[in-house]
Amino acid sequence: MRTTIFYLLLTYLLPALFLCALFSHTAHAWSDPILVTPDSASSRHSRVVFDNENNMHFFFTSDRYMEIPYITQWDIFHCKLTARGERLTEDVRLDTTQSHYYVYPSALLGSDNKLHVAWADILSNEWAEHNGIYYSRLDTEGNIEREATRIAEQDSPADAFLFQDSDNYLNIVWAESRDTLFYCKFDTSCQIVIPKTSVYVPGSEVNIWYMEACMDHQDQIHCVYKNYYGTGSQRNVGYSRVTNQGEVLISYAPLTPENPDSNCSKGYIVADLDDNLHFTYLLEEFGYKYRYYRKMDRDLNTIYNIRLVPEAIFGGQMSNADIEIDGDGNAVITFAFIYPGIDYQFLRATYTTNGVEIISPELIVDDNSLNYPDLATDSNGLAVCCFTSDVESLPNAKILYCYTIDDLTVTDEQYSVVGISIQLKISPNPFHDTQRFQLTYQKGGNFQIRIIDTMGRIVQDYGNHFLQGSRSLTFEKKVSSGVYYLEVSNDQERIIKPIIKLK
Repeated sequence: MRTTIFYLLLTYLLPALFLCALFSHTAHAWSDPILVTPDSASSRHSRVVFDNENNMHFFFTSDRYMEIPYITQWDIFHCKLTARGERLTEDVRLDTTQSHYYVYPSALLGSDNKLHVAWADILSNEWAEHNGIYYSRLDTEGNIEREATRIAEQDSPADAFLFQDSDNYLNIVWAESRDTLFYCKFDTSCQIVIPKTSVYVPGSEVNIWYMEACMDHQDQIHCVYKNYYGTGSQRNVGYSRVTNQGEVLISYAPLTPENPDSNCSKGYIVADLDDNLHFTYLLEEFGYKYRYYRKMDRDLNTIYNIRLVPEAIFGGQMSNADIEIDGDGNAVITFAFIYPGIDYQFLRATYTTNGVEIISPELIVDDNSLNYPDLATDSNGLAVCCFTSDVESLPNAKILYCYTIDDLTVTDEQYSVVGISIQLKISPNPFHDTQRFQLTYQKGGNFQIRIIDTMGRIVQDYGNHFLQGSRSLTFEKKVSSGVYYLEVSNDQERIIKPIIKLK
C-alpha cells in the first residue's frame, strides 16, 4: 500500500506541483487573452503579420457566411489591430469560394509594404472545379488590391506556404492530395514565372501531412512534414528543399529516423541570419510525446538538440507549436503542453543561437480547448501568440492572442558567459533531511541565493555571495514535503532549479 501511494505521489502529485511552480515563476508576464473574433461564427487557423508601424494583421478562417444550406463553408478574413487590442479595421472577406474544408492562410508583409496572402481551397463534388491555390493582396489599411485569384489548379491542395524572394517574386509550396509536394513562382500581378513543379513524390505507401516551411536568405525554401512510411501509423519528420528557381536541391531527407519505435511528427522550421536551421518537433517515447528543439547547419548536421520540458515532469505530452527568430536573433518557441489533471497549456521558451536558455518554458495561457498557435515578434521586442479557443465546440471557436514585452537586450556573447559558466549541482534530489548545493562560477560575481516555495515565498535566504570558484551550501530546514526551488540571481540572470522534499 505504501509503495502504491509513493508511486502515485511521484507520478502525479509532485510533478503537478512542480509544473505549477515552474510556470508561476516566469521570466515575463503575458497579457490576458484578447479576443479577435467577437461574432457568433466559428473562426480558427489564424496567422499574424506585423506591419512597419508594428500593428498586427490577422488572417483567419471563418464560417460566418453559410450560403449553401447544410454545408459548412470556410472563407478567409483579414482584420487589423494594435498590439493592445484596439481594432483599426473591420473584418474583410478575401475569399468567396466557400471551402468545404478548413483553410490555412499563409501571409507576409512584402517589400512593397503590401500584405500578400495565399491559401489552399478545397470544395467538394459539384464545386470541385474551383479547387486550387489562391492568392490575394491588400494594403496595410485592409483595402483589397487584388481579388482572390487562382494561381494553380489542384484537386485536393493543402498546407500552402507563401514567401517573397530577394527579386520580389512570390514563391509558394503546397501538398497535393497528401502525396505530392509542389512549388510555383509568380509575380504580384499573378503572372506565372515558374509553373508548378514537383518537389517530392513519396509514392503510394507514404503521405505528407501537416507541412510547415520557411525561406532562408539565399532564397531557398525548406519544408518539413509528417511523413508516413511503411504501414499503419509509422511516421517520421521528412524534409525537402527547393530554390526560388524551381531547382530541387533535396527531394527528401529524414530529419528523424524511420524507426517504428520512436514516431515523430509536427515539425516546424525557421532559418536564422546565418541560414542555419532551427527546427522543433515531436518525438514519441514510451507512449508519451515530447517536444524537442534542434539547430542544424545547411547540411542538416545537428549542432544541438534540446528537450523543451525537463524529464522530471512525468507523463507530459506535447502538441502543436511554432518557432520564430526574434529581433535579437534568438530562437523563440511556443508549444502546447498537456498533462493529466492540468488544463491544455501554451508555453514559450527562448534560446540564444548558441543554445543557451534565456527564458525557460513559461506559461502563456491555459485552457482545455486551445489549439493552432501562431507566434510573431515585432521590431520592439513584442512577442505575440495567437490561438484558437473552443476548438472542440465548432460553433464557438474563437481567435484570441496574448502578448508580452521581451527585454532581451544582452547579446548572445554577453549572456552565454553567465549562462554557460555558472554550474549548479544539487544532491540528493529528491531528499529527506539534508540537501547540498555546489555552485561553481569561475569568472567571479555577486549572486543572491535563496530557497523559495511554489507560491514564491522565501523559505531560506542565504543572502548575497561573491562567487569565484566553487562554494557549497546545505539546506537542512525542517519543511513540509513538496517542491521547492533553489534560486540564484544577479542583475543579468535568474536561475531556478527545482528540489523535491520527501517525508
